[in-house]
Amino acid sequence: MSRFISYACSDTGVRYHSGMLAYDEKMAFGRLVPRYINACGQILPEMHLSDALFSAPDENVFSLTVNGKRLDCGWELLRTEKDAEKAYAYLRHTSEPIEVVVETRADGKNWLTRTLSITNVGKAMIAIDEVQPLCGKLWRHRFANGILSYQPEECGATPDSIFEVGYAEQCKWGLEGDFAFRPLREDLVYNGGFNGRSGWSRPAFVLKDNLNGQLFCCEFGYSGNWKMDLRPSVSEENAVVSFAIGIAAPEGECARVLQPAETVRTPAVHFTLCAEGSQALTQSRHRFVREEILPKADPIGACLIEANHRGYLCDRENEDGIKQDMDVAAKAGVELYVIDAGWYGKEPNVWFNNVGDWHAGSWLPNDLYPLIAHAKKLGMKFGLWMEIEAAGPNSDVRLNHPEYFLKRDGKPCADGRALDLSNPETVQWVETQIRDVIKRYRLDMFRIDHNHYLMEGGNRQIGGVTENLTWRYYENLYAMFERLTRDFPRVSFQNCAAGGGRLDLGILRYFHHTEISDWARPPRDLRIFNGMLSQLPPEILLRICGTEVCEHVQASDMISQLHSIMQGRMIFRGIAPSEADITPELLQTICVRTILYRNYLRPILIGNCVVYQHEQPEGVLAATPFSANEYALPDKSKAFAVVYRLSASAGSKYRLFFKGLCPDRQYRVLCDRSVETFVMSGLELMQNGLMLHLENNLSSELVYVETAK
Repeated sequence: MSRFISYACSDTGVRYHSGMLAYDEKMAFGRLVPRYINACGQILPEMHLSDALFSAPDENVFSLTVNGKRLDCGWELLRTEKDAEKAYAYLRHTSEPIEVVVETRADGKNWLTRTLSITNVGKAMIAIDEVQPLCGKLWRHRFANGILSYQPEECGATPDSIFEVGYAEQCKWGLEGDFAFRPLREDLVYNGGFNGRSGWSRPAFVLKDNLNGQLFCCEFGYSGNWKMDLRPSVSEENAVVSFAIGIAAPEGECARVLQPAETVRTPAVHFTLCAEGSQALTQSRHRFVREEILPKADPIGACLIEANHRGYLCDRENEDGIKQDMDVAAKAGVELYVIDAGWYGKEPNVWFNNVGDWHAGSWLPNDLYPLIAHAKKLGMKFGLWMEIEAAGPNSDVRLNHPEYFLKRDGKPCADGRALDLSNPETVQWVETQIRDVIKRYRLDMFRIDHNHYLMEGGNRQIGGVTENLTWRYYENLYAMFERLTRDFPRVSFQNCAAGGGRLDLGILRYFHHTEISDWARPPRDLRIFNGMLSQLPPEILLRICGTEVCEHVQASDMISQLHSIMQGRMIFRGIAPSEADITPELLQTICVRTILYRNYLRPILIGNCVVYQHEQPEGVLAATPFSANEYALPDKSKAFAVVYRLSASAGSKYRLFFKGLCPDRQYRVLCDRSVETFVMSGLELMQNGLMLHLENNLSSELVYVETAK
């Protein structure tokens, strides 16, 4: 794809080009308003852009409420500037002591990134009650313009079906990835739940226009409480939809206090407009996350096969047991062994209550060193878990440092478990703990977790104002991991938050891969994965197989369980208690797939694979009949697909039409479960498809294709 970037700055506004995306903003009526956005790369003629079109009070490109007053108008544009990377619009409010810099970066491939820098230029403290860094109106269909007219029915739509919204409606544990399109017929104000985190949903949405087929995608890179506001307006004369996304503070609290001369920078909003359909948007999102958000390379190797000790040893950790688990993992082809919760603190060994004392427990009398040495001897890298933002009731830090803990209305948050990362002293202590553990154990991989609920978050009283501390909390968390990833470039960083409690682009900037859910039982785990796959690239998504979840082993056969995790980053949590307990049949079943994954699938996943979702996500609780995902190299030389039957009422046959191949090539085809190998043309695989037989509910087939020699 070509990389075209252009910023056209003037004394009235800025026009942005990023690839085929064109976006224009201009001052009108004391506001900076969005005049148009299109996916055709075209500049609209001024004759179509009368200022009268943008006179409504809600036309602003951002929303800011200060000291209880929403600053819709009254802005003046001081100047615009651009450099090699970004464009800037400098604004000052005429009646409030506020200056705002609207900063926009184009990636050159159809995406723009927007942040605001807000400065208090007055002599007194001010309170930012609410901020939405990006707002706007989309499409502005005119059914009658004085010359020509048309009706939605001409496009096969009705007034009730013009707009749809895709987002993760569920915001609770175990319901991640609940992405589905739903009709947008009335105003939708949604937050991801006041959980003190970006949610088990995600701060993102996709707006669909059924009249023109376009999709507007918006991602808010923020890990705290957030809100989106979507408002359709449809009449006989026109149709338009308004949107806004930003930080959510509880009622009666401000999001941030600014002292005189102080500046705060908002989290970023990333957005694009796609005119080529849902598959193209998914691929665009994957490319953007890979190139613009994620750390550039996993220093220990991408998509390593991982094992985690918690399958058999949860709160029963001991040296011999972990060594035996390592032996099993090595036999199965595991490349990275991770000791998870339960290695630290004092008696009794209860992982949830011991966090905060980051030294090996008495049940590991030789510390972790023999275990690390054993993993290395077996040829595996070593990783370690810390729930670094918490301290349990058994911990010394909770007893000795009450000033480190987050409080709301003077009372501890999360049953006294939450550390206060809005406090610089706490941040320094937390960062010291992480640095010490990484250095002490010479870690290859460092894994975080975040299990408690901050809910509305902490607060404090300052100058007669109640400030919510969540924005400061995450600002400091990001800065800490910015330093850690810079200072430990050889360490791989892994994100987890009670499964997928923080999957926003703010936190993912500092982590090479991420847990997407603790829920491991099909069919829901596959729907969770499908929903996340429509938003994030597969090679960073951790997939679980094993015995940690007791119902997992009876949910489907072992081959189907393995096919599930082979679509992302494989993790085993319990294969067998020891080498003596693993049957030859089970070991062979696993080893065949780990070899297949390492030698054939992984090069595709880490090769900037192009993803095709043959069955679109419909939500995690929807009884969809099949799941079918395809992963293809960009040069179309190799691909694989995994097809699942997800319903007892679905038929046993599924015809798979590959999409990421060349019609004029011959391909060697391997069907894993049926152990069949044959040659077909790309044209046959794409037009006639491949008939798969899935006899049982929750059965699967994995099909690998490569260019025939």
